Amino acid sequence: MTRVSVLRDVTMFWTLTRDDRRLFLEAALLTAFVWIGLRTISFAALRRSLDGYCHRACTTSSDPLARIGWAVQAASRRIPGGRTCLLEALAADVMLRRRGYEPLLQLGVRRQNDRTQPITGHAWVVCNNCIVVGTVADLADYTALPAPAVRSR
Repeated sequence: MTRVSVLRDVTMFWTLTRDDRRLFLEAALLTAFVWIGLRTISFAALRRSLDGYCHRACTTSSDPLARIGWAVQAASRRIPGGRTCLLEALAADVMLRRRGYEPLLQLGVRRQNDRTQPITGHAWVVCNNCIVVGTVADLADYTALPAPAVRSR
């Protein structure tokens, strides 16, 4: 990040409402944790860690789905090394579950028209029949895989 972009981000942060700053900070911490976890431990171990975080100090909240999606996307844009749909989907899933929502983390694959091209993957989160993170123009082209298991409370 350049000095100008850091200053712009700091200025943007202080123009947010207190609730949005709180959401953004939570999303930033979660995306950083997920980013590190995806590079250092297995997916199953990362999910267990995230599940444990979901069950600690869970509260119901009136945070709208769109604001949670915004916070995750804004935080993930600032992660060094680039953002990914899986990073955003895992962070949003946790934030939603902590607030009492019942999101559906979807992982999907799409075969290219040209059979010589590799299969591509995508991750997105659906909650209350709306896509919170992971919207792409060709989402209907992805075949959803069985949802990853989530431990019940």
